Parts: sequence; structure tokens; C-alpha cells
Amino acid sequence: MKLLLTSVLFALCPFLASAAAITSGTITITGLNPTGAFNFSGPGFSVSGGFDLGNWGPNTSHPLQPGTALSVDGEESGRDFVAGSATVGAMSFPFAVWGTTANTTPPGAQSIFNVSGPSITLDAGPGTYRSTFSFSGSLCGTAGSSSGPEPIPCLVDLRDLTGSGIVDVNMRSAGSADAALEYTSAVYTFTPEPQTWMLALAGIVAIVGWRRKMA
Repeated sequence: MKLLLTSVLFALCPFLASAAAITSGTITITGLNPTGAFNFSGPGFSVSGGFDLGNWGPNTSHPLQPGTALSVDGEESGRDFVAGSATVGAMSFPFAVWGTTANTTPPGAQSIFNVSGPSITLDAGPGTYRSTFSFSGSLCGTAGSSSGPEPIPCLVDLRDLTGSGIVDVNMRSAGSADAALEYTSAVYTFTPEPQTWMLALAGIVAIVGWRRKMA
């Protein structure tokens, strides 16, 4: 049964690779480790899950002085990811382990997030600071069994994910006399890219034209 699901999903991958823009959802990080969660979707897919550790600009462990430029960049990869769920087309995967190693297949399948964007200048005291971000990455979801044969197949294989949006970084007072600030959380909210809206509009126009011809 697992082989059948894998074969069907691989057949869908060319479609996903050509329409893998994330159009809605969020990535949230909290704490200094940090702990994170993601829940986002695009044409033909939706995913959720979590991660820890990683390398994120907002989660600096030191109080920051007013005027500091705070990076919003972030990165997660491999075993940083934990379990979640996915829907691809009509197929549902209620349990998908996103943490990957070098022993997954097909070649190149992996879980990795890369986020970058303009730095934020901390010049307004405690509160929420905003910037923009761009995202690229991929997700490989396995059944999570380490006792089976290797390489471990990706039951959910999403390649060439892209997206962009707004990041809100929440800062609080560090409680010191020099007005220093410290981070509490950051939320990266995806918004549809302009080309996604153009593709959707083109599809609507094509459908309306086809209906008029059939009328």
C-alpha cells in the first residue's frame, strides 16, 4: 500500500514543481532555542508541522540596544524538523515526519527552509516591528520508521517551494536602564505573489471564455 501511495504521489510531483508558490499560511518562532511551527498552503497542497533549533535572526540571546539592525533571516534543515501532516491533491497524510537525513529517496528529497529579508531597525521601543521576507525550500515527509529498509522513501515530496510575505517581530523591554530590547516571537505571514494572482486571473478568464463558447 505504501508503494502505491508513493507512486501516485510521485506522479503528482511535476504539477507541484511547476505550481509550488505558497499563497497563505505562517511560520512562527518562539523562544531562544527556538521552537517553531509552520502551517501553509499553495495550489494543490497544504502542510503543517514544527521544528526546533535552527538559525533565526530574531532570536538573539542578548539584549539589543536601540538602533540595532535586527536580521529577519532564518534557516531550518534536516533533523531540525518534527512531525506534522499534509494534503496533496485528494490525498491526505495525517502523519508525516519532516525530519530528513541523507538516507531518503528519491535523490534530492529533503526538508529545508531558507528565509531572507531586509533587517529591522529597533528604533521605536517595545512593540511589534515589521519587515518583508522571501522564502525558498522543500519538504520531504516520511512514515517515520527507522526499522525498515533504507533508503527511506518520501511519501510527501514537495520541491521548489517559494513564497513571500510580511514578518512581525515582537520585542519587549529587557528591563534595563539603557532601554535595551529582547525578542519574544516572530510570525512570518505568507501573502500571494503578484504572478500567482495573474495566473489565477488568467485561469478565470479562460474558464469564462470556454463557457461562452459552449453556450
